[in-house]
Amino acid sequence: GQFGYSRQLLKTARHLLLAELGYDYGYQAFVSASDSLSIHSARVFIGYNLKISDQTAAYTNLEYLANLNKETTPKEDGTTDVKSFEDSRVNWKTGLSTALWKNLSFGLDFTMKFDNVPAPLAPFKLPFATGYLPISDQLDTILQANLVMNFI
Repeated sequence: GQFGYSRQLLKTARHLLLAELGYDYGYQAFVSASDSLSIHSARVFIGYNLKISDQTAAYTNLEYLANLNKETTPKEDGTTDVKSFEDSRVNWKTGLSTALWKNLSFGLDFTMKFDNVPAPLAPFKLPFATGYLPISDQLDTILQANLVMNFI
């Protein structure tokens, strides 16, 4: 859940710039329910939309989340204590969409997610060696191509 304050900093026929400040609550359940974690975070967001033409638009947004509470979770260095503001997350998304024909459009999106204290990996069908707990990568990236048909 989230709550906060959102403000339009700039709005013209071609440009829209937004900024947000707020609070974010996140709940993570790892391998088992006993490994779950609640994260209370400060949130900062900025987003920009650009109307290139009547058929084409681009956007980019950046979100920063910093934990406010102390956490206990496995870390890559073998420790489990996470201090306030140590579990920082940054999400960046950018994209472009364009109309191809009447109700058909194409979009291309790129997403980057960084987590300073990533979660442990879930076990596979073959278990990990006793005492070994691999940690997820800090950086995830997604490239997505969309073909959208509007029926209404």
